[in-house]
Amino acid sequence: MICPNCGSELKPGASFCVSCGSPVSAPAPAPAPQQPVTITTEQVSQENFAKGCIGALIGALIGGAAIFLIGKAGFIASLSGFVLAFLTFFLYEKMGGGLSKKGLIVCLILILVVPYLAHRLVWANAYVDSFNEIFSTHGMDPLLGIRMINNTYGTDMQDNTLFEIFGNLDKLLEIGGINEDFIGDLVKLYGFTVLGGASLVASKFSKKKK
Repeated sequence: MICPNCGSELKPGASFCVSCGSPVSAPAPAPAPQQPVTITTEQVSQENFAKGCIGALIGALIGGAAIFLIGKAGFIASLSGFVLAFLTFFLYEKMGGGLSKKGLIVCLILILVVPYLAHRLVWANAYVDSFNEIFSTHGMDPLLGIRMINNTYGTDMQDNTLFEIFGNLDKLLEIGGINEDFIGDLVKLYGFTVLGGASLVASKFSKKKK
């Protein structure tokens, strides 16, 4: 170690020169070896739209089946709308790996269409049971009874089956004057459907904004 002022040789670690008295700066410590830095990239899962749609459809169909079966048993089927909406959104996200705005639109379409169709099936089934009871009580052949109804009320039914009644349901509701009852039950069903989906959707998209 050499004094930068007079060039005299200094002892290791000296803070000043004994010859000229000049202060001597301590040598800078050797830099510590750098630790290797590992850079990790968080993998963002991509939404699988096709699988999400399949999941949403499965959820909607399960909920629709619950609406029909509960309504057919004579119980209030409106609560099943909650289940339908929840399963539609839940299974879309579960199978699709996420819920984007595109997936949200698909789910909304399903929870609008499926409850309506299931509700119509419930009411169509009620007409099937009513007609069967009337025909049985009067000892009437079902096909003859259906023809009489067609001739009297202008319906177009081939027989007393669920899908034939389903296609003529609007006319039958009008004849019976119970359109308001049908719509009232449908509004209740949609009310529970909204409750089942709104909170779930709101929580998912609020988390994305944070």
